[in-house]
Amino acid sequence: MIGFYNFYQNSDCREFLDASERVLNFIREKVIDKSTGEWIENVAADGNTDRTQALVHEWKCPYHNGRMCVEMISRLNKGAL
Repeated sequence: MIGFYNFYQNSDCREFLDASERVLNFIREKVIDKSTGEWIENVAADGNTDRTQALVHEWKCPYHNGRMCVEMISRLNKGAL
């Protein structure tokens, strides 16, 4: 998401802003576990998930999710849109 948005910021190419928005929509619809708010690690290309998978384990924690959100909020608050 940040990669697409970064390219948009540096090029004004609307396609990359649209791609960033599509990623955000996919995250909202398919990646966020509605009962916990944590992000699901493995989502198939068709959007299906194995709801028995661990949401947090020794190789996955919410750091990257939160960091992406903080970075996007920071960029959007600077009036980049």
